[in-house]
Amino acid sequence: MVRLLPEADETPQYRIKGKIYAGLNDHLGAVASILTTWLIGGDFYVLAVGSDGQSLILDYIIPPGQLEPFPENPQNPLDPGLLANIDHIVVLMMENRSFDHMIGYLSKEGGRSEIDGLHGGEKNRYKGADFASFPLPNTRFAESPAHGHNEVENEVDGGKMDRVVTGFAAKFPEVADPGRIMGYHTAAHVPVYDALAREPARGKGGCCWGDRSHKGIHPWGRPP
Repeated sequence: MVRLLPEADETPQYRIKGKIYAGLNDHLGAVASILTTWLIGGDFYVLAVGSDGQSLILDYIIPPGQLEPFPENPQNPLDPGLLANIDHIVVLMMENRSFDHMIGYLSKEGGRSEIDGLHGGEKNRYKGADFASFPLPNTRFAESPAHGHNEVENEVDGGKMDRVVTGFAAKFPEVADPGRIMGYHTAAHVPVYDALAREPARGKGGCCWGDRSHKGIHPWGRPP
C-alpha cells in the first residue's frame, strides 16, 4: 500500500509557521516598536532591517533632538575636567515615600522656610471627620499605601490631594485609624536625611541634597 506524503501546506510545521506569521503580521506595529527599542534603544523609526550574512543592517530615521546611535565617525572621548576628581556618584532613590512624608518637617519644625514642605493645616476629610497631619510616634508603618495609577489619580483628586485617607481606608478597611496615613517623620526618625538636608553640599567624598526634591504624590491636602 502506497501512502502519499501530505502537501507542504498541510504539514503541522507549515501550519504552525503560518499561524506565527499571521500573528506577527496582525500586530506588526507593536512588534516593530519592541524590536526598535531592543535593537537601537530609543524611539527611532526603522525603515528596513537586513543582513549581509555577517552584519545586521538597519535603515532608520533619527527623531529631532536625538543623537545618532551608531555614528560612522564616533566622537572622541571628552576631557573629564574636574569630574576626574569624583570617584563615585551614588543616587539614592526611595520607593513610595513622598517628600513631605520624609522631610516635610524641615519647613514646619526645622526653620527652613524656603522649603516647600509642611506648614500646618494639611488635612483630609473622610466620613465627616477631618484628619490632620501629625508627627509619627516611630518609624514603623506596616501598611503600604495604594500607589497604582488609578488609586493615585483618585487620591490626587485633580490636584486637591484630599482623598489620601479615603484611599487608605479603602485598601485597609480593618485599620482602626485611617488617619495614620497623615503621619510624617521628624528629625529624630531620619537623622541621616536631616544631616544631609541641613548641610546640602560637601566636597570630595561628601554628598549633595536637593531641597526641592520631586514631591511625588503629596500625601496631604493643602489648606485652601
